[in-house]
Amino acid sequence: MSEEALDEIYQLLSSFSGDQEDARAHLRAGSFVVARMFRVDVLATFSHSLKLFHLLMNDYVRKHAIQKQDILASLERVLPVLLQRTGDSNARLRQKAQETIIESASYPELKPLHIITHYCVLPFNKTCAPRLAISRCELIEELMRILDVKTGDNGLTVDNVSKFCAQALEHNAGEVRELAIKLLLSLYKV
Repeated sequence: MSEEALDEIYQLLSSFSGDQEDARAHLRAGSFVVARMFRVDVLATFSHSLKLFHLLMNDYVRKHAIQKQDILASLERVLPVLLQRTGDSNARLRQKAQETIIESASYPELKPLHIITHYCVLPFNKTCAPRLAISRCELIEELMRILDVKTGDNGLTVDNVSKFCAQALEHNAGEVRELAIKLLLSLYKV
């Protein structure tokens, strides 16, 4: 699938004005396409996929009053792939994936669901690829800056971050362990 096809889907969804059932079906289909296109290594295609993801998870779900369970189902299809891309060898692609996750965590329709923060704080094992582990730590660090850890009303609780850091401290790569210590110190200040 090319960038032109993704642009056509974007136009179709941005101008869609059908009933609730069709809107839900379009969200499911759109999230399937996005999850699939997130696996493509071409930066231009990945960027167009991100644009479609932002439309779906922000304007589209708000405009069509999509139910929480439908949003969650779509995110559960897309987020694991996007999180995996935060460990990509292509630095620009990796950075775009991280920025998208951080930006999405603040979307009004997604923030109360806590699913983005939930996926980000899932502990990884000590044999996780170092680049991916570092990116996950950086994501947590940035999310702690923009979301309030004290209240825990966003899924980013002291307990969740502590468990994440405890696992990160056992990672084989020294840089990952250093980032985990930095996160724990930030958490201690909070």
